[in-house]
Amino acid sequence: MINNPPSLLSLGMAGLFPQSHYSTAEDIQAHKGSLHGVGADIFAGTNSAYSQDNDAQSGNISLEAGQDITFESAQNKQSTQNNMQSASMNIGYSYGTGGAGLLGNASFGKGKGSGEAVHQKNSHIIGTGTLYTNSGGNTTLAGAVASGERVEMEVWGDLTITSRSDTGESSSKQQSVSFGYNGGEKDDAALSTISLNKDKSSSDYHSVVEQSGIKAGDGGFDINVQDKTKLTGGLISSTAPAEQNSLTTGSMSSHDITNSAYAQANSQGFSIAVGGPMYQGKYGVGKNIAKNVLDHAKAKDSEEGYTKSAINDGTIVITDEAGQKALTGQDAEQAVASLNHNTVAAHQGVQQLDVTKLEHIVHENREMATQLLEEGFKVSDESYKTMFIKEHPLAVVDRDEQGNVIYKTDANGVPIRDARGQPIPKFHYLTDEEKQHLQAGSDGKVHVSLNGIFTPPEEAAVYAEQHAENKNVPLYFVVFPEADSAISELLVAGYQKFLENDFWGLTNSTQEAEDLVKVYGNTGLRLNAHSRGGMTVYNGFHSLKQQGFWGIADKTNVNLYGPAANAEATADMLKYLRGDKQTSVGFDGHRYDFVSRIIGGNGYTYETVPAGSTRWKEWWRVATNPISSHTCLGNASDICQKRYGPSHREQKP
Repeated sequence: MINNPPSLLSLGMAGLFPQSHYSTAEDIQAHKGSLHGVGADIFAGTNSAYSQDNDAQSGNISLEAGQDITFESAQNKQSTQNNMQSASMNIGYSYGTGGAGLLGNASFGKGKGSGEAVHQKNSHIIGTGTLYTNSGGNTTLAGAVASGERVEMEVWGDLTITSRSDTGESSSKQQSVSFGYNGGEKDDAALSTISLNKDKSSSDYHSVVEQSGIKAGDGGFDINVQDKTKLTGGLISSTAPAEQNSLTTGSMSSHDITNSAYAQANSQGFSIAVGGPMYQGKYGVGKNIAKNVLDHAKAKDSEEGYTKSAINDGTIVITDEAGQKALTGQDAEQAVASLNHNTVAAHQGVQQLDVTKLEHIVHENREMATQLLEEGFKVSDESYKTMFIKEHPLAVVDRDEQGNVIYKTDANGVPIRDARGQPIPKFHYLTDEEKQHLQAGSDGKVHVSLNGIFTPPEEAAVYAEQHAENKNVPLYFVVFPEADSAISELLVAGYQKFLENDFWGLTNSTQEAEDLVKVYGNTGLRLNAHSRGGMTVYNGFHSLKQQGFWGIADKTNVNLYGPAANAEATADMLKYLRGDKQTSVGFDGHRYDFVSRIIGGNGYTYETVPAGSTRWKEWWRVATNPISSHTCLGNASDICQKRYGPSHREQKP
């Protein structure tokens, strides 16, 4: 609008500046009033910067006011608020191989969000000829651009050029809780679950979209300011040579604007699953902890730019030395020297960031982490079931009426042999009645073998005979079941090596070994352990010692074949269980068996290898070949003895 004294109303047009005007020339005067345009556009000349394919006709603009001339941006404001609530419940009954039972779940959710945004619509005074302004007071461009081929300004107060920023901020918060119940009998399912989820996001944006300023063409600019020139992200530019640009002002200050955009999103969950074999004890606690540690994700993004105050090269004169000193602490020469003259690169805006995209990213990352963890749980669950849930039965090698071992045969009655050439004995799992009455051999001892990893029951029976000093005694063996995958099987071995104890839990085989010692340790017991079975024996002995079972194994002997446990440490444990009586254990181990040497930390009793073999070849055979320095121990087959010779059991220590 135009604010005029009533006597000069004819010199202006009320309501002019909220509109756009196009003409070959504009002459607007308010001799005793002010000119104030908000979001106004004034164009003079058909070669307007907002037109295309125009001729070179000039258009001059003249703006005169007895008081102030002010052009500023119009502001479009947006505000949003939203709230959400949800609830659901399902109840059912399941039938199938996983077991029958009641199923149910319930969930509740709520959320809220808000957003605020302000968009600036700059004012424009655009002439293709000369733009002339004369204000008796201040001239202000706050979110406005004034341009012409030549710009001439007379300001009898302050000249203020300020760029205005678009702004925006948003925030969102959602929470949900769910409960589930599974009454089926599936091994790996939790009986009850509760989960809480929380999502939060926010964004913030401040950036100048269009820089405010005075833009002259090849005619340059001539600006005279009585008092202060204040630039805040403001621009005074021209395409003319420096000698055609002139600014004379009482004093001057300039400040830059930082443009920024920031957005962040995070999503996290907390859940507890209880009940069911896979969620009991410390393993169940560990699974819950692991899931909650990993069940979160966050993402953020940011951009920065600037809108710098700048003035093209030209003649710049500061007339009020004292005023300049008071305004900036600089003298006139210093103030002029500190000005930025790079008008071409004075503005770098930033775009508002997409917070919704970040929300999708965190949900995808969280889901991926959860899926990877669930895949890991499949492996660890199988290991857990193998160690603690599956039965570790006690078996015995079958014999005929004459006491001879009965071997498996083919259709022609020929004994079936394993990969090492050992005949495979028949065996059966003991009944509860048989377990209560184990038979001792002629030496008065009950003979029990404990097997290593990757050993099916048939091979465990082979090792029971292979490692026996006397094949004519009853040959019992504890079957440590194989896991369904190689990784799970290796995890079992790792658990027994590093974690198995009374706190974390003893495997079923280790508990079986403990029970054997408690029952037969003082009447006669011989334990033959191969590979991982050595750890089963050692861990059982260690547990008994921790429980204070002193002197319960006076008539217990141990032989270790390629053990993954240390033979001397096992002997030390046995010494305690025998009432601190000096004792030793039998040890049979090859120089190039990395299970015994590296994992068990043992020495060796012999070192024969096939011609041309090396340490690395033997290690590879141990890992991949059924015939190796790790398997050819004890009373091994002819194939083994041709490659490695007879083994040599020694007492340790």
